[in-house]
Amino acid sequence: MNTIATKTPTAAYPVEVHELSDKQLKVMGLGNGDLEHIAQLVQDIDPMNPGTVNTFGRRAGEQTTAYADELLSQVRNGEVGQMGEQLVEVVGIAQKTNMNVLSGRRSSLPVIGPWIDKLKMRGMRLQNQFETSKEQIDKVITEVQTTVAGLSKRNETLEVMFDNVRKEYYELSVHIVAGRVALARVNQLIEQRQQTATNPAELQELSDMQAFASNLDLRIGNLEALQQSSLQMLPQIRVIQSTNFVLVDKFNTITTLTIPIWKRQFVLAMGLNESKNAAELTVAIDDFTNSMLTRGADLLHKNAVATAKSNQRLPIDVKTLQYVQDMLVKTANDVSQIQLEGKRERERSSMQIEHMCAQMKKQISTNSQNLGISRASAATGA
Repeated sequence: MNTIATKTPTAAYPVEVHELSDKQLKVMGLGNGDLEHIAQLVQDIDPMNPGTVNTFGRRAGEQTTAYADELLSQVRNGEVGQMGEQLVEVVGIAQKTNMNVLSGRRSSLPVIGPWIDKLKMRGMRLQNQFETSKEQIDKVITEVQTTVAGLSKRNETLEVMFDNVRKEYYELSVHIVAGRVALARVNQLIEQRQQTATNPAELQELSDMQAFASNLDLRIGNLEALQQSSLQMLPQIRVIQSTNFVLVDKFNTITTLTIPIWKRQFVLAMGLNESKNAAELTVAIDDFTNSMLTRGADLLHKNAVATAKSNQRLPIDVKTLQYVQDMLVKTANDVSQIQLEGKRERERSSMQIEHMCAQMKKQISTNSQNLGISRASAATGA
């Protein structure tokens, strides 16, 4: 089985694999078909060999690192930002093209003739600029299409990665369950040894076994953290894929619809230029005069309004003051909370130290009594 399940608290794990309940398997996304795999992993854990804890689940952890590095490279490659810059470049090229009223013929009229000749020269510059802009836009679009093809290929790679992460999640689930079963066996062994251990060798073996159980429990906790990381990686991959799909669709629309519309508008602008050049000179002059007056009025209004707004604005915005106030309050609350937590931690540490001192005193007292009894026995024998 290879399903993603949400973990919930379950009963204590048994010491035999076949005694695992359906609930304990289901909560880890496993089933009865995985019992043989779990049993094999349990056999790899030897309480007499501490090194088996260090190697337990290492391969799955190395896979997690590899997937994380590969996912990070997807984010760092900069292709999304590169496409955004390319689009901005296309827009900039289009905006540089002059679309003003132009003339297509020279004029021999006195006084106004030079003004019309100037318009004609501007028309020639527009045509030249259009040809240059077309080449630049086509070049950038070619680069965008190459990037889009790369994103499509990248999504295929991400899909393979998604499947691998799901397999890794399953493998970690099997290791965790196997580890819990093995830990239950070791704990059972420890309980038995505690009842029978008497000599120093047996007591040392019991201590080693307790350390082994502690290390195994820590190893299982690390595997659970890795499993949670794998679970979090799945939606990250989907987000990247979704973003890539949207960008591919958007840039396909731009290259097939938007850019052709721009080019047609450039051509229409040059055609309209010929029509506008046929207008009466007096209308052009009147339009120019009205345009000057309109721009002057607009500029006057813009400057007056901007000056008035600037004069009415407070030196410090209320929004800024509110932000400062909020941060001060938050800072005070955070500091207070940290101090309170520190105090609680010190109290817990103090209680723990007192407990350790009491234990040590009790042990010293016991040792002293045993020593006194030994001496008394020795004296009696003498």
